[in-house]
Amino acid sequence: MTVATGERRLAVLARAAGALAGLLLGAFVAVAGCELVLGVAGDFRLREEGTDGGPGTPDPGTSACGFCPAGQRCDTKNGCVSCLVDENCSPDKPFCVLGGCHSCRKNDDCAAGKSCPPATGECAPKCTDAGDAGCASPPATICDKDFEACVGCVKDEDCTEPPVCHPVLQQCVECSTGEDCGAVKPVCQALAGTCVGCIFDDDCEGGLVCVGGKCTAPCTDDAACSPSKQMCNKATGKCVSCLDDSTCGDFAAAHCSPFGQCVACLTTDHCPGKLTCQAFECR
Repeated sequence: MTVATGERRLAVLARAAGALAGLLLGAFVAVAGCELVLGVAGDFRLREEGTDGGPGTPDPGTSACGFCPAGQRCDTKNGCVSCLVDENCSPDKPFCVLGGCHSCRKNDDCAAGKSCPPATGECAPKCTDAGDAGCASPPATICDKDFEACVGCVKDEDCTEPPVCHPVLQQCVECSTGEDCGAVKPVCQALAGTCVGCIFDDDCEGGLVCVGGKCTAPCTDDAACSPSKQMCNKATGKCVSCLDDSTCGDFAAAHCSPFGQCVACLTTDHCPGKLTCQAFECR
């Protein structure tokens, strides 16, 4: 890697850090071979300790997330994600990047002649000095020659609608900070670069709760949860699938999680053989 290339890649990260001031608290950078590796310790926003349940831990989520689907974990700054660390991922997609499991994190993870596009995390043919000619599949139509990967953008000026170049995924997105979002959806879900009404209940005012990215009035009885046939957890004001194990009828998902979802396990004792309970699933 040339000095110029290294300086450019560090400049890219510096620009990202400026755009995400206050959000990139958990990120660290290391140079490995000819690749700039973005090591994620909680992705864009610093993750609090203890949110990853790990093997046998009954509660991999936190009260901040309130409810995460089975197989997901709670990042207390970004909401429910598929992974927090590499150990949460499967052998075929072993790298946790921005809350998702990917086949590669950097070019060195790919075979000769291939690069790791940051948006997909799947090894693909390198683009060359021929420039954009090899990048024919939208939205990755620009060749970042330093990374040798097809990307959607390198800078904000490459984007029109949506208008912001995601500093890590290098795709055009709605936002990198809340300043990019409007009054209707004022919160930036930085991992995906989308504006939402809320991620957590704390993002809502006036006693409202966050449901599906929107601030809504809390439920007060089961009738408010119709026609989804869910029931009202009056303690949280949210519609849930269960209140206790007795309301879970499926043998494969016979246990009610703390967040109101019928799941396969809460502890490793609920799993057969040598399987352990991870994110409410026996693995």
